[in-house]
Amino acid sequence: MAIRAGLLSIPVLFLPCSAAFAAGGDHHASFGLDTVFAIINFVLLVSLFYYLYRKHASGSFAKRSMNVKIDMADAAEAKKQAEAKYHEYKSRIDNLDAEIGRILAAARQDGERERESMLAEARKQAQRLLEQAELTARHEVASAKRALRREAAELAAGMAEELVKRSVTAEDQNSWVASYIEKIGETR
Repeated sequence: MAIRAGLLSIPVLFLPCSAAFAAGGDHHASFGLDTVFAIINFVLLVSLFYYLYRKHASGSFAKRSMNVKIDMADAAEAKKQAEAKYHEYKSRIDNLDAEIGRILAAARQDGERERESMLAEARKQAQRLLEQAELTARHEVASAKRALRREAAELAAGMAEELVKRSVTAEDQNSWVASYIEKIGETR
């Protein structure tokens, strides 16, 4: 802001010089008092500008210079960080094929282990089902044998009864009754 004010005051400072120069009338004047005043005026003007520049502009330039240095340091740090990230991502991308290979190999191994585990479980379950089926079959066979024996015994008893009915006479019955009574008497 101070620089703008200094720059705007330049034409104002030149007005007295130009007025003095224009008042001379003769543009081919020799080196005289007016020229000395013009030189002194010019030196004063330059000194004033230099003073204003040093007072106002140099502070803002120093501040601006400091800000630029800070910005450059920040930019250098950001560049370092960006380069580090770049190298990190580049190495990850370079190692991506190897990483994918490791992941796929691990997935295959996991899948193979899972398949073997499932097959082992299926075998165990099939074995249990087979044992259960054998046990059930043994029970069914034993039950069928008992049923057949019962039926065979009933059939044999029925056939024996028929045979006895046909072959036993009244005399045989009387002799059996007598024999039975004798046995009862002996036991008493």
